[in-house]
Amino acid sequence: MLKNYYRVLEPEMMTLCNGEKAVLRFLRPSDASRLYTFLHSLSFRSRRHLTAHPMDMKQITALCDTLDPSTLLRFVATTPDNAQLIAYLILHIDTDQANLKKFKAVGGEFLPGADCAVAIALVDKYRRSGVLEGLFNKAAAVGQMLGRSRTLYWHTYASSISGQLEPQPINAIG
Repeated sequence: MLKNYYRVLEPEMMTLCNGEKAVLRFLRPSDASRLYTFLHSLSFRSRRHLTAHPMDMKQITALCDTLDPSTLLRFVATTPDNAQLIAYLILHIDTDQANLKKFKAVGGEFLPGADCAVAIALVDKYRRSGVLEGLFNKAAAVGQMLGRSRTLYWHTYASSISGQLEPQPINAIG
């Protein structure tokens, strides 16, 4: 059933705040090398949002070859020529116990069956470009199509003094 969403949500061209264009779409099996390059080009500031994500080429290739939209959906923003990934969003349709604990630790509540959650990373050059909002809105629309009333995300920040990751409040759209 969910595989039909690949057909329903075609790639979408977006104009960024600086006038550049980006394409918003689902991650594809053919994106393995672009995803590897993207992940390794991220600054610490961006990479920390994907701490549990595989980083070596073999694991990334396996991930791209076995995309399973029944558990989570992966979105990307690319340059118009599809040469470079500039942002990456993971939409968790449901969540596991570890993520439930994270939500609870920062004072939030995840309602299985009603909520979905996202993790987002992007190339620093595209901060404040509008690309994250575009990807988030696309993911939230899919969440609503799947019967989820809220799309949740949370983030951490690196303390400039200690270098430790500190939890930040959960944000909800829906």
